[in-house]
Amino acid sequence: MLGTTVARHMQLGPGELHASIERLRFGTLAMRVTDFSTAMRATIEPAGDIVTLGFALHADEPILITGQRFHAGTMSLFPAGRASEVRYPAGSRSVTLAVPSAVYARALAGASIVEATGATDTNPLVQVSGADGARLRDVVAAMQALAAREPELWLDGQWTANAERALLEAFLRPLDGTAPVKAGASGRGDAALAIVHEVEARLDAEPATLPSMPALCAALGVSRRTLERAFRDLLGVSPAQHLRLRALNAVREALLLCPPEPGIVTRIAIDHGFWHLGRFSLSYRRLFGERPTDTLGRAASTRPRRTPSGKASSLRPGAAFRE
Repeated sequence: MLGTTVARHMQLGPGELHASIERLRFGTLAMRVTDFSTAMRATIEPAGDIVTLGFALHADEPILITGQRFHAGTMSLFPAGRASEVRYPAGSRSVTLAVPSAVYARALAGASIVEATGATDTNPLVQVSGADGARLRDVVAAMQALAAREPELWLDGQWTANAERALLEAFLRPLDGTAPVKAGASGRGDAALAIVHEVEARLDAEPATLPSMPALCAALGVSRRTLERAFRDLLGVSPAQHLRLRALNAVREALLLCPPEPGIVTRIAIDHGFWHLGRFSLSYRRLFGERPTDTLGRAASTRPRRTPSGKASSLRPGAAFRE
């Protein structure tokens, strides 16, 4: 099987993953700072009453957001209730701020960006530079430092209100009166998103095997070229590469959850669609930086940690994960 639970974060790039996700909760806001040492995929879907603002603090290569290129110093907006696929390149660092839709609309009343946020075919992008960019980076760094040195501040209602005001000003000031960057060819984003999500829905429904590309195209009613373009636009990989990466990530998740026993690695690999076990082992090692047996050998001490919501983190155990 390919796994009945699809990881919210999925490793796409090779090498041992070192990652940090630090989430800071305020009264009505939530800030999350993310670092990934290798390429990762994530799905961002704000609740129906939340707008999420994302800012790339560092990225040597563009971050892909539903097919759009998101460079360092650019802010992206994730509309309420709309799923967006994000591909983080190796070495990227970013921050997001979840804001109630009503607060966002009230603070930016009359600004052109508010109307753009309601569009269904794109994630508005805004270039943030100069003093606005420096201020945003400074506020984010200061909040992280305070969380490490003085966490008791989060118990003070007045301090929390002051911090929220500073965060909102830093994130929303660059958007007031600013027109979004034109998305160019990314207008295909929604179509690509629909195709990729349909592929994954079919894989979740029938997880016992890896489908062939012709069978997948026939089931979706699209050409191979359309399927290839959708995956490359959205995630930067081909459909075949994505299916292998998904299967390898699912194997890793299974190895971290099962007790060690003879033949278990082979059984899990076969159940996840692999037939050439030597190539499977090589692909696994290239992607995760260790052998499947190494993962299994320390499974007892590296099971996924539980977040406060009760959901297991799918980040590679050993990564610095702070929620």
